[in-house]
Amino acid sequence: MPAQLSYVPVAEYRTDKPEFVEETREFARHLFDREVPACFFRRNQGQDLHRAILVAKECNSRGILTVVELHPDDPVLPFRNLSEWAVSGTMDLQWVDGSPAFNLENVLELLDGAGRHRLVLDLNLRFTGSLPDEKDFKTFVRKAGKWTKKYSHVQSVKLAGIPDNTDESTREILAGYYTWLLEVSRWSMRSISASIWSEHRDLGSIASDFGSIAIDPELDEPLIAVQKGVDLAGAVKLAKEMAVPVVARLPIIPRFYSRGWYAFEVGKALDAWIDRSAFSDYRNRPGWLEDPR
Repeated sequence: MPAQLSYVPVAEYRTDKPEFVEETREFARHLFDREVPACFFRRNQGQDLHRAILVAKECNSRGILTVVELHPDDPVLPFRNLSEWAVSGTMDLQWVDGSPAFNLENVLELLDGAGRHRLVLDLNLRFTGSLPDEKDFKTFVRKAGKWTKKYSHVQSVKLAGIPDNTDESTREILAGYYTWLLEVSRWSMRSISASIWSEHRDLGSIASDFGSIAIDPELDEPLIAVQKGVDLAGAVKLAKEMAVPVVARLPIIPRFYSRGWYAFEVGKALDAWIDRSAFSDYRNRPGWLEDPR
């Protein structure tokens, strides 16, 4: 079991309104007043990234760090502007009955584009039904690894969904698949869904992070306390029984923060949070915003 478990408290936000800028500003102010550090902007597939850039800009300018939901078919050209305001992007990679529910070439293009524009990524693995063939999954890992190794920009690999009624042998295969992808993403944090961690002790041992947890921004008290996420409640209880602390973190992991993997404007929003005791892991400020390697 890990020495501690971390999670990111986020308030989910989605808007399809033609006029949304003022609404976004009010939402950001609301979160900052309630000590919610981050907004997770959900997007419909096919929705252009221009709206996401504006949301990230408005939130970031008010001290709220924005994580943007990405889709494998997103164009990469807007990433240059997106990385100026969004702290990170997150993308689901789903396999259904052994087959990828995404176009591999699109995913590879996105990995390359995000790396070129220094956009930090979280990858969420989801498996439904039967697992992919070992050879097919290794091919995916090998091709994705070309870009994850080159840029080292994948900060988190999360096991986010597993087939129903998964037996022990299937979980062993899943752990192997997960580890293969981590091996080509050497800077990545090991993350797992809080519900999977709670239900499967053998999988729980491979990760030390829960990733983003949606909280209720309407609560009046500060939301630094762990117990506010519905998905987190069972995991927190179990962790307490095991004497494993569960701590909040920011959307960019401390290792990437200390390496300066963010734009200047995002750094301003980070400064609003890193000196708080809840985020003491971020005490090592980067001396320069370029990758030191």
